[in-house]
Amino acid sequence: MPTSSDAVRPQALAEIASLSPRTVLDIGAGAGTWRRLYPHGRWTAVEVWEPYVDRFGLRSTYDDVIVGDARTVDLGGPYDLAIAGDVLEHVPDPLALFQRLRGVAAHVIVQIPVVHWPQGEVDGNPHEAHVSEVDADGLAGWPGVFRTYFADGIGLAVAEGVTNR
Repeated sequence: MPTSSDAVRPQALAEIASLSPRTVLDIGAGAGTWRRLYPHGRWTAVEVWEPYVDRFGLRSTYDDVIVGDARTVDLGGPYDLAIAGDVLEHVPDPLALFQRLRGVAAHVIVQIPVVHWPQGEVDGNPHEAHVSEVDADGLAGWPGVFRTYFADGIGLAVAEGVTNR
């Protein structure tokens, strides 16, 4: 699905507002949910599935759009905030991508299922398949994480990036 769960959305939006980012990197922008929910600042979208760029009008929603795999594409930066909303379960090594985001942003917000949540390809998009799992304790123990929230099988972690030191 090209959107994020709303289970911890109020907490996520409160965290984003408290950080008041001027520059935001949205990993796996999908339908552009996060940009629409917090329309302040300059936003850069990273979307691996090029058909979503046109389908959801990402070029008119975001200031910049990068089409490519967030694990390998040049992300630019630094950013005040990087968001990975329901994205990390789609990559084989979610911690590695999280660490990469910490390297380009002062803060990172991650939303991810913390229970077994099988999902395959959606609308012909193989990148929608869930290929890894993280549990609540694992997420809370990731480097730089200083606050977590959990509801309905979804975890939200707020972390300090290495550019914040």
